[in-house]
Amino acid sequence: MTTAYEMVVKGKVASLYDIVNVFHFVKGVDTEDSELEDLCADWIDAMWTPLAPYLSSAYTIHSFGIRKFVDGVWGLETVHSISIAGSDSAEMLPLQNAAVALARTGVKRVFGRKFIAPLTVATIASTELASAALIAMAQFTAKWLSGQDGSGAGHNIRPRIFRKETGAFEALLGGSVDVLVGSMRRRKVGVGS
Repeated sequence: MTTAYEMVVKGKVASLYDIVNVFHFVKGVDTEDSELEDLCADWIDAMWTPLAPYLSSAYTIHSFGIRKFVDGVWGLETVHSISIAGSDSAEMLPLQNAAVALARTGVKRVFGRKFIAPLTVATIASTELASAALIAMAQFTAKWLSGQDGSGAGHNIRPRIFRKETGAFEALLGGSVDVLVGSMRRRKVGVGS
């Protein structure tokens, strides 16, 4: 079985609702578990920094958790603090729409999808992302696909898509950004993972 990891990025819009994005990855051959916190924090920062101008200042990413997957079993989550915030202070209450980033694997019907919210009204031109926001989403997607490099060769993390039915972690081959904004599915507290 594969040894891989799950990173759960947790954000909040004021005290209205939580936004969670889950990323799976494998670590480089020389990467120690003790390096994962810094690598993940740098990866999160590199993904979300280009998006900050298009997100409401009421939005903050406050923490991320890391879990290890060994022999078909998820380990305990270690939670780490981080502080990244949207910077558009003109619009405190954002739209209920999200930009959608897609990542593809070489396996049919196995793909990843990330909903990036909360977008501000100025980010949307009609029903599509404005061109500057589209570029920022492309930067987010490129960083998601490339992972994060550390201090030297073999010190890195590389993204994967987890297949629940087989327990396999598939490599990402390419990605795209949808210009049309999407709506996020709401879940009841305690339902799903």
